Amino acid sequence: MGFSSTRYAISLVTDDEADDELRKQLSMALYGPQQPQVKTSRANIVDWNVEATGYWTKKENRDEFNSLNQSFQDISFLEEPSPSLPTTDRHFKQIPIPPDGRERVKRVWRRRSFNDSDVVASGLQCSVTQRDLCRLDGLEWLNDSLVNMYMAMINDRANRSGASVPRVHCFNSHFLPKLRHDGYEKMQRWTKRVDLFSMEYVIVPVHRGSHWTTAIINFVEKRFEYYDSLAGGGQDVQDLLRMYLDDECMAKKGRTFPLEDWADFTPVHLTPQQDNGSDCGVFACQFSEYRSRGSSGIPLGQIFDFGQEQMPYFRLRMAHEILEKRLMIS
Repeated sequence: MGFSSTRYAISLVTDDEADDELRKQLSMALYGPQQPQVKTSRANIVDWNVEATGYWTKKENRDEFNSLNQSFQDISFLEEPSPSLPTTDRHFKQIPIPPDGRERVKRVWRRRSFNDSDVVASGLQCSVTQRDLCRLDGLEWLNDSLVNMYMAMINDRANRSGASVPRVHCFNSHFLPKLRHDGYEKMQRWTKRVDLFSMEYVIVPVHRGSHWTTAIINFVEKRFEYYDSLAGGGQDVQDLLRMYLDDECMAKKGRTFPLEDWADFTPVHLTPQQDNGSDCGVFACQFSEYRSRGSSGIPLGQIFDFGQEQMPYFRLRMAHEILEKRLMIS
């Protein structure tokens, strides 16, 4: 990608109409045509921690980007993140990774053979190569193989006999683009052995070309949830899942699904935010893992107890879990 992540902390102190216009301009400059679902008010400080999308990597849009970027040079940029967004360390309790597990991961990382046939973890209908696992080392981007193995491990935990976690089903990263491209008719086989309507949560990893986010169909609280570590919105995803759920109900149950009481839920102010352009996949996997354990009456703002500071730990832990093909929290 041609542009790195940039933090924009902007104090909006003008009148409401000017605030709205400024937000629109800034949103366009950072996201391109795909606008984030972020609302602010007069005199509110907003921390825009975002990654430019592929829109700005196109040559024909470069002049527009430079022009808009220049127009923001007079805006006050702040170094500290806004207190209105999630803090980076909220009562996080680190689960110790076994010393032998740490060493095993580091041995794989040190090999650096980058042989595509060097499979280091296989099972749960997924496989991860040594080259894949090295993406968890440092600040590399996660790929489909890593994310899909993690989703498979969440499914495996939920499907174990006597599991103490909610009833959960995770789709893999190919589900949403296929649904979007092929339509529902060609997607019916994806749930041939799964009754989505018996689940409490259905988790959908979302890959937006150069950015990972998480969508969740929450049957417990009747809402379509969307979590983005770059403060973006997912109305398009929520709308697509809403239609999918209705089509699935008609195909499997012979009736429409009662969506009247369902809401869209994009809690930007409660979603941990990344401070770089590399960790979105790790955040997305953790959003999925945390939400797959339910809430048990705990406010959402207390469920996500992690932030950017925990990413090196989670990268190592995820590598260990993938090699073991089992999540550390059972």
